[in-house]
Amino acid sequence: MRPSWHEDYVTPLRPESLSFIKELIETHGAHTLLEIGTGYGDTTTQLSRWFPELTITTLEKRAPVYKKALTQLAAFENVTCLHVDALKYQPETVFDVIIVDAGKSQQRTLVERYLPYLNNEGSMLVDNIHLSRLKNEPATRSRKALIRKHEAFMDHLKTHPNIFLHLYDLGDGLAVIQKKS
Repeated sequence: MRPSWHEDYVTPLRPESLSFIKELIETHGAHTLLEIGTGYGDTTTQLSRWFPELTITTLEKRAPVYKKALTQLAAFENVTCLHVDALKYQPETVFDVIIVDAGKSQQRTLVERYLPYLNNEGSMLVDNIHLSRLKNEPATRSRKALIRKHEAFMDHLKTHPNIFLHLYDLGDGLAVIQKKS
């Protein structure tokens, strides 16, 4: 059985990945951002401080984590924090930047689901593509299955006919996806 703390466990975005996202937003003049996996709101807080004009929508499924994030993000007028399952959320607009930092077992599904909501000149970022935390922990059947699923996801991205894929060795690995015209 999984320990109860695991339900609320959040790994923050690594500083080098956050710096990369900051540079990407500055370079491309992004106006809208969707974050899938709010966590405690640390990434959104920093992006809101750097870019108060950036409209941010952030999604968090886990109620205790959402409540902590909502408290932290309440001060930012440019942020909409939603307690929702990203697999059920229906955006009403496209976004310049989409950050996928949610359940690793759902990455492929989330990328495919939200790719139509990415602005044609936008960028989708997928964090933790190296899964080093999982690979460095004792091997269990579920960890091995997750690693195999993740490897299949990475193979899918590398051969996806409708995207450009750029991989960066920042933090625990960062994939940047852009649509082909």
